Amino acid sequence: LLLLAISVVGTAAMLFSTRYMEQYTAKAKYLSLFMLMVAGMNGVVLSGDIFNLFVFLEIASIASYALVGFGCEHEELEASFKYMVLGSIGSTFVLFAVALVYGNTGSLNMAYISKAIAGSGINPGLAFALGLFITGFGLKAALVPFHAWLPDAHPSAPAPISAMLSGVLIKALGIYALARVLFNVFGISVQLGWILIVLGILSMVAGAFLAIGQWDIKRLMAYSSISQIGYVILGLGLGGLILAKGDNLAWASLAILGGLFHLVNHAVYKSLLFLT
Repeated sequence: LLLLAISVVGTAAMLFSTRYMEQYTAKAKYLSLFMLMVAGMNGVVLSGDIFNLFVFLEIASIASYALVGFGCEHEELEASFKYMVLGSIGSTFVLFAVALVYGNTGSLNMAYISKAIAGSGINPGLAFALGLFITGFGLKAALVPFHAWLPDAHPSAPAPISAMLSGVLIKALGIYALARVLFNVFGISVQLGWILIVLGILSMVAGAFLAIGQWDIKRLMAYSSISQIGYVILGLGLGGLILAKGDNLAWASLAILGGLFHLVNHAVYKSLLFLT
């Protein structure tokens, strides 16, 4: 489903770029970076190896850093640099987490890691890796309190790139990757469910309140995206919490499906807002 969203939004943004990018000279570089970003996102979604997931995440991230500052104006370069610094911190956390997981399980295959953790439990090293994953992917998803880069990146990036950032990038590199690690690798628990719920509520409330005082429409939509991502995380957290407690699997499925539905819904309507 996320692959379909990436393909549809990517195609729409590419078609929009044919006219929009006439004001720039280096169209070939722009198109190359754009396709590299899309390829990286697709790789993150398809990868079954946790290190390859990190590699594809970095491919998409590095391409997006360059695309945010593509105009080479002072404001654009400043926003791109801020995004790159925070994104690199997030990537470093994820890489350290991957190293800790490999050191504790001896494998990079997600299915094997999941079986190893289910058999032996989560030791302190894996618990620390889990915290690094949540922080690193939280930065990629622009969750509060890791959101500082997104409101600056949106006003500076070309409109098609803003559509990709809010539409699919923060979802593929952040939410999807985080959900994959929490649900498929470590296994969701009551504590992790509550962490997601708290992050979701913080993002929902902070994003909405911060959007109120914005006059720049792109910054306003950036804070709107932060708030809407909170709804997605809240749905996943509620579903995970109910699933971990084993109370009602039907309600757990409904909460998770609601979060995923809003993920796709937000990908479509927010990207269309940037492309109008």
